Amino acid sequence: MKRKDRFFLTCICALALFFCVFRVKETYILAEDVARDTLKILTMWQNKENTLIGPPASFSLTSDNKFYFGSFSYYLGLLGLLLSSFDPVGAAIPTIFLFIVSIPFFYRFCGNIQASKLVKVTATVLYGTSPLIISHMRFYWNPNPVIPLSVFFWYLVTLKNKKKVFEIYFPAGLVMAVIFNLHYFNALPMLIWTLIVMIRKNWDKIFGLIFGFFIGSLPLLIHEVTSEFSLTKALIENMGYIPEVPVTWLTVLGRMGEIFTAVLGLKHGEIYFPAIFGNKLPGFWLVWLLIFGLAILTIIKNLKEKRVLLSIPLFITIIFAAIFSNTVFYARYVFGAVPLVIWFLAEMFDGKIQRFLWIPVMISVIVATFGILIFQNSISTGYIPVKILEKVSEAIVKDEFKGNYNLTENIDVDGHALALRYYVLRDSSNKPQGIGAYDRLDRVYVMAPSLERIRDENKFEYYASGPWKDPMVTDFGEIKLFRFDK
Repeated sequence: MKRKDRFFLTCICALALFFCVFRVKETYILAEDVARDTLKILTMWQNKENTLIGPPASFSLTSDNKFYFGSFSYYLGLLGLLLSSFDPVGAAIPTIFLFIVSIPFFYRFCGNIQASKLVKVTATVLYGTSPLIISHMRFYWNPNPVIPLSVFFWYLVTLKNKKKVFEIYFPAGLVMAVIFNLHYFNALPMLIWTLIVMIRKNWDKIFGLIFGFFIGSLPLLIHEVTSEFSLTKALIENMGYIPEVPVTWLTVLGRMGEIFTAVLGLKHGEIYFPAIFGNKLPGFWLVWLLIFGLAILTIIKNLKEKRVLLSIPLFITIIFAAIFSNTVFYARYVFGAVPLVIWFLAEMFDGKIQRFLWIPVMISVIVATFGILIFQNSISTGYIPVKILEKVSEAIVKDEFKGNYNLTENIDVDGHALALRYYVLRDSSNKPQGIGAYDRLDRVYVMAPSLERIRDENKFEYYASGPWKDPMVTDFGEIKLFRFDK
């Protein structure tokens, strides 16, 4: 690699790292899946537990027989927690590390497919700064590592070395297995690529991919064999409970453009980030027609340059994601194809006229990404700032209460106060009662903006062990901690 290429990649990696870590604690959202899974990792460590299965799939959350992903995300998050002395924000460290390391490989991936110099540079800049990617690198969630891991897969399968075909495709198969373990749907573009390889009868490549995938999938296979195929049974059972959301072809066509607008920061993705136009993009169909026209021109150009094969897993994945998303487009379904999305976008703007669009495009990207860095959590956004959670938990731990107690909140729908529970479980010698154990308590701590809200909502977690005396109140600004005793 030339010196100027190394300098360019060093600058992009430094910029990407800045975007990933600047004010991450101030903007971190410890709630819902993030709080649930981070808490699970902590309890695994404290109880010295091991597991071969990970978080439940969203479509099975209301089922008695949940369908689970693999456990790789738990151990990746545990590594980050160990490195950060169990600061929950630290769970994102391994994902950030993978992302930074993947940037030079993304640049080489573009070189593998003989993209022009302009495409290599613009695609790498976009990959390192896209608000869709940066927003997901800044928090812990099981699909997030798929983005950098997918770069390694596409880099490997586009390498050209006829003497070491198996040696290249075996690690690609391993990466595909890890991605499958993290989020089953995200292995779709890799599986499509495997099918293409089979059709082309490249036997060394086929054997390398399949053998690597088999070795990487052994944890899940062992779990299935030892649990009488519980995951398979759960999947079959839950297929009948997946809610059917009417999807018209117009909806599918519209959603196909959303991954591109989210990458460019014009519209936020499934997970909120401060995009230029928020959730509603003015003139969306005009933008979609522009993207569609540029996409057709790009496909025609790639037909001539024999890169059209990469467009097949890209667009099949986007179509499947558009069809199987629920009420919104699930951007996470496309994470396995994100390197292809970024490369294709750069190809779309590689033309005498299109190149002039890069200036407004990159302005949109940078503005949206900086918006992520200055975003501030508050009750008005529905999430409790991490620093407030730290102060509240510190007050609870200082009480050194010896009886039975538990935690709840009246801020969002999380009656079990999972985020607060993480800190108290981590720091307190007398642990709170388990999730759901709200009867026979001597004390309950409630986070809420007001006493009136606690009494008006009258949640089970509050009244189950009542009646309570008038509470002791500690004020934390927008949030107050109410301590109810018998």
